[in-house]
Amino acid sequence: MLQCMLIHGLGGTPLEMRYIAAALEAAGLETHSLTLPGHDARVTDYLRVSYADWREHVLAEHARLAARGPVLSVGFSLGGLLTLDLAEQVAEHCPLAGMALLAAPVRLFSWHPFFMVDWRLPFAGLVRRLMPVVHYPARSEEQQAVAPWRGYDGITVTRHVADMLAAMRRVRAGLGRITAPALIWQARGDMTCRAWNAFHIARRLGSADVTLRLVDIRNRQAGHHLLPTHVETREPVATSVRDFAVRLTGACG
Repeated sequence: MLQCMLIHGLGGTPLEMRYIAAALEAAGLETHSLTLPGHDARVTDYLRVSYADWREHVLAEHARLAARGPVLSVGFSLGGLLTLDLAEQVAEHCPLAGMALLAAPVRLFSWHPFFMVDWRLPFAGLVRRLMPVVHYPARSEEQQAVAPWRGYDGITVTRHVADMLAAMRRVRAGLGRITAPALIWQARGDMTCRAWNAFHIARRLGSADVTLRLVDIRNRQAGHHLLPTHVETREPVATSVRDFAVRLTGACG
């Protein structure tokens, strides 16, 4: 049976994947919602972990699930980056049955074409030493109503960002080794993960089976990034991932 592994985003929890999990389970598929190390725990635990810890956890979970059947990895944001990283690592000996990438970043800033999530990103190596934690306003009740989210609200650990930037460089270089079928979802107005990322991934993957879904979000109150929980996108995203998984189930026999 197809094993569906769901990976949440940076600082979040499996809450982000609940609509997708429900749709997959309603179709009779088996889901496994990961909680990345340091998440859904004490802030001190979150401050200590690194990208290497998350990557090791995902690789171990994949190995466990692959012993039971083919694996579909569904990743949102950081979870999408981890899914690509995983797909590259297992491409030769135990490739993924498929990948669903939701607002998956492989670059947070670029000089050409120019875009930048935060002006400090090019100096991430220095910023991580001078500003270990960056604070920002917590989400409002209105934003939570539009796009529910639970996690380490109001803080960014700059070491995590620096780790992710390094991982993105490595993952970008290896996209051509990935031949697993891919479903990519991206909001055009996403200021956290720019739409460039989705186009770049779709063009560079070694897979012959790539579906790219671009969406416009009208309600901008909670931004454009939380595709799995936003009121405008959670149902179409969940349905799309379910249909993709069902198709993979047929292909896997």
